[in-house]
Amino acid sequence: MSNQMSLMLYYSVFFISALFAHVIEKKDRLSGTKSICYFRNGIMKIYSKKMLLWFAMMFFPVYIATIRYGIGTDYTQYKVFFYRNSAINLNDLSSVALQPTEVISNLIYKIAYIFFGDFQGYLFITSLITIWVAFVAMHYYSNEISFFVATFSYFCLCYAPSLNIIRQMMAVSVVFYGLRYITNKKLIKYLITILVATLFHTTAIFGVLFYFLRIKNDKNVKIRQIGMIIVCLSFPIFFGSIFELFTSLSLFRTYYGFFYSTDFGFLHVTDIVFRLPIAIVIIVFRKKLEARNEVNYFFELLFLMEFVSLMLTSYNKWLYRLMYYCIPGEIVLVSQFPQCVPLRDKQIVRIGVVFYYAAFFFLNNYVRGVDEIFPFVSIYMK
Repeated sequence: MSNQMSLMLYYSVFFISALFAHVIEKKDRLSGTKSICYFRNGIMKIYSKKMLLWFAMMFFPVYIATIRYGIGTDYTQYKVFFYRNSAINLNDLSSVALQPTEVISNLIYKIAYIFFGDFQGYLFITSLITIWVAFVAMHYYSNEISFFVATFSYFCLCYAPSLNIIRQMMAVSVVFYGLRYITNKKLIKYLITILVATLFHTTAIFGVLFYFLRIKNDKNVKIRQIGMIIVCLSFPIFFGSIFELFTSLSLFRTYYGFFYSTDFGFLHVTDIVFRLPIAIVIIVFRKKLEARNEVNYFFELLFLMEFVSLMLTSYNKWLYRLMYYCIPGEIVLVSQFPQCVPLRDKQIVRIGVVFYYAAFFFLNNYVRGVDEIFPFVSIYMK
């Protein structure tokens, strides 16, 4: 398949899924509930139409991710991991693969091998987890956001990385899901979510620090939150030095080999330039966003961390790892842009945001070749 046809394939998948998200949003409003099931006389009933819509929304992106061949920078590496670890004993889940802490990721190798017997089964399970959990996370905010815009922007930002850094993008989706517990100030539930995310990918431990960015109604809130942003960013910057003081801990031992504190990355100019207009619009709409829901202040801080992380990636690659966990803040905010303008302008803003993120996907993945997803090749075309 040519690069041009591959681009159209990705855009079609993104747009179709976003359309189904829009229909789900309308169905939720008509039914008065976002749930796909309900109880009547003690018996659980399912909204069959909603269930079908959710299935349709996920089908195409999951299918494309499953049948791909050689797509994604780490595709071959994950294929080696799969066949190497598929024969592991269930009692040894913490002693194999890259990270002993990533028990769920290690377990998925085994499950995929048992039920499917090949690497495509692994791709199916991981893509289903990543996309389904992300959709559930976005759907939670559907009363406040445009589910259509959120879905399309999510794919433009996260679909290509999900074909590459598979384990981490599963963890990102789980952290995204857990952000509801920050805004609801439920520390225990959030820590449990982070623990689960860490069992997918160790870098999810960054998310623990996000809890301290939550809103508190006191006069020192801004000082404390700015301080926590500095702490969050300092953690990966100085992690190499900290690690040397705790060599007995194995949590980050493997990744330390790839991300020394003195190991320089490169400046992600496209990412930074792309987010400048987004930052300007957030500043312009800031009062409206916070008036709609005070928790948007938390998402603004997440976006700030994302932006600063991108600025500092040339200093340390760990900051690019941190950036992925901040992306949900951007998605939640931009998907509220249509709600911040008069009714007559909502459709224009919605279309504008979609085209803007489509342009980012084009520049970042088609032109720059990030994540190596072009041209698309399936197992039926190899």
